Amino acid sequence: MMERFVQLRPLVNEILGNHTTAPEMVIASEVLVLQETIDVLQPFLSATETVSGERYGTSSLVIPIVSILKSKIADTTPTHLETKSLKKKLEEQLEKRFGCVEQVRYLAFATILDPRFKRMYFQDKTAYSNHIIRLNEMMREAMSAETSSSPTSDFDCESERGTSQRQRMGIFSDHNKKVQHSFQVEGETSKKD
Repeated sequence: MMERFVQLRPLVNEILGNHTTAPEMVIASEVLVLQETIDVLQPFLSATETVSGERYGTSSLVIPIVSILKSKIADTTPTHLETKSLKKKLEEQLEKRFGCVEQVRYLAFATILDPRFKRMYFQDKTAYSNHIIRLNEMMREAMSAETSSSPTSDFDCESERGTSQRQRMGIFSDHNKKVQHSFQVEGETSKKD
């Protein structure tokens, strides 16, 4: 709305000049404050449009957007008292509302697993490493549950059908075992450290 007003200011000024009972027009210094305010708020507009425009889950975008917002706000250099105050309030509110966003497990998992972001926007390296450890544990648990829950009777049924699972998987037949083994070795190494 402010952006639109700044764009239409010459027309509004002309119209108001023709009416003696019209309210006063903003002065040039106030227009400069409005322009600085628009510049400070621009990253929030962009973030809102990004999140609103997506047709799929945006949980992986939360940590990157918060990080970018903090960075963009820090980079602004307002010159007027009003916009300096606005910048300070925005930084305080970002910290109050999103200061611990990297600690939220599922948002962190979504960001880490999104190939666009991985660890790029994590500021808290401890939180990032804790989430990686937890993801590794979850994968190990899932893989061990998968291998322990497969009954031996499956092999009997496969031999009766004539085509075993091993034959159908071809070259990747031992892939699950190899992945599970590497997780076990990695887990033993991390426990020693």
